[in-house]
Amino acid sequence: MYFESKRSGGKKEKVVESMKTFEEGVIHVKFESPDDALAVIAHGEHSIKVKKMPCKLEVRYVPLPPVKEYDKNKLIIKDIPEGVEEVVLSMFIEKHLGIDEEDFTIDLRSGVAILLLESSYTDE
Repeated sequence: MYFESKRSGGKKEKVVESMKTFEEGVIHVKFESPDDALAVIAHGEHSIKVKKMPCKLEVRYVPLPPVKEYDKNKLIIKDIPEGVEEVVLSMFIEKHLGIDEEDFTIDLRSGVAILLLESSYTDE
């Protein structure tokens, strides 16, 4: 692919994380590394051959939408089978999150549990 090659800009090959077609003639290419994206943009003009005919490419930066912040002290567990007791769910949580029973509170309601943690589950 053109954008993974050295021809698209820079001295090294690049890693494309994803490609998505938005509409005819518009493709969004996301690079694994921001440096790779900058190298492609800095390269200036881009062209490829389509059926042996040169075709210019317009390359521009499109900012990513902001990422929504979530409260890392709360988890929601869905699709809990009917009849699962809170004590069983508590043991499951202790085992899979590696936390003690004193470190969280469970609010279990018809197939959904809200888990309130004493500290963020991403804390080391």
